[in-house]
Amino acid sequence: MNSDFFCSRSIGLLILAGGRSTRMGKDKAGLMLDGKTFASTIAYNMKYFDEKLVSAFSGYVLEGFETVTDEPEIEGKGPMAGIVSGLAVCRSRWLLIVPCDMPFFDIDAAGKLAMAIDMSDPRPVTAQGKNGKVPLPGIYPKDTADKIRGFLMQGIYRASDILEQIGSSMVKIDEKSLININTPEEYAIYGKR
Repeated sequence: MNSDFFCSRSIGLLILAGGRSTRMGKDKAGLMLDGKTFASTIAYNMKYFDEKLVSAFSGYVLEGFETVTDEPEIEGKGPMAGIVSGLAVCRSRWLLIVPCDMPFFDIDAAGKLAMAIDMSDPRPVTAQGKNGKVPLPGIYPKDTADKIRGFLMQGIYRASDILEQIGSSMVKIDEKSLININTPEEYAIYGKR
């Protein structure tokens, strides 16, 4: 995989780093893995994207990334709010969405998701893990922003509920890429190396 592969398909990158991290008790984007923060690890692993966005609080800086904050009317309504805000401003036709608490997500997994895009039927492509569909990471088409925003305005925030309504396809990717580090216990197992 290289930048031409993703550029030719008009796929940009959005790292979600604006959550409250309530289960972890501190900012997950800044947690360390092999001497780098989770966010910078993902940024390095995903270096082949021309358009790079990070959904975060105002003032957050990730080198080489444009910071996107939630639209005011959907601020604080979960990860889907960050996705909508990224889709609303991106130049790309699609955005690969990677949560900052998935530092093992790699370019091979990104490529598998990208290969599963059906250009004639633009709908989100999400990962399939051992326990079934995983809403994130995924590749979301720009034109789903208004649909997702509509669900958020109705009080429907869960990604799985929204995807069920708008439709999606899924592709099996490596389980290591789907490791999600949400708690201090999980961080003790996977993070401090």
